Amino acid sequence: MARLQCRSCGFDNEIEWDGRLVCPSCGSTNARVAAATTELSDELFERIIKGLEEAGILDPNEDDDAGEGDKREDG
Repeated sequence: MARLQCRSCGFDNEIEWDGRLVCPSCGSTNARVAAATTELSDELFERIIKGLEEAGILDPNEDDDAGEGDKREDG
């Protein structure tokens, strides 16, 4: 389960995640997924990552510097 919020029609509810970022109400891809509400299996996690990459939300080539803190500079 994951919570999907659609920016086009206002849909905001839990859905069964199938790896696609598509609103079940209107079919729009102008949506966002909130944190999963249950523990994810490795297979489901990989499907989510693949869906985010295919939607252009996650860059598979981006190097993640996890653990090095926020490098944004304000000002």
